[in-house]
Amino acid sequence: MIIAYGSLCIFLDEKERKTFLDKYKDKPCVLVEERDHSGKATSIIADNYHGMYAVAEHLVRDHGYRRFTYLAGPHGNTDANERRQAVFDVMNAYKVSFDESRVAYGDFSSCVQQQVNPPLTTVLQNAFDMGYMAMIGAAELCKGKNVIPL
Repeated sequence: MIIAYGSLCIFLDEKERKTFLDKYKDKPCVLVEERDHSGKATSIIADNYHGMYAVAEHLVRDHGYRRFTYLAGPHGNTDANERRQAVFDVMNAYKVSFDESRVAYGDFSSCVQQQVNPPLTTVLQNAFDMGYMAMIGAAELCKGKNVIPL
């Protein structure tokens, strides 16, 4: 059985995750988009950290960008956490002023306009790390604010 577990985990707390996986404990499973911490399934997950590090480093080193807003996925999501850490590590490595006040959180959906916390009300330069639908919502959010969503 192949389970898009990472997508489900966005909406489940730790207890609900365990309950969900327990239903399939006697079946061979492959979890996609999230690591298996039980040791009972195989996991397939992208190299989020190094991929995002390369993107962020390219924007800073090759294009000279210095003012970022990072539109992150939800807290507790492995993809979002690894990407977020990569962004912070690049900013630190290149001495770019960046802190939690420059991070807005959503759930990878097009509802980003309603979800972004804190709201994007200042003039920003770059926003990255989102799914396709979130990017559409972010583009709408950025209209008229001199923001380039990358």
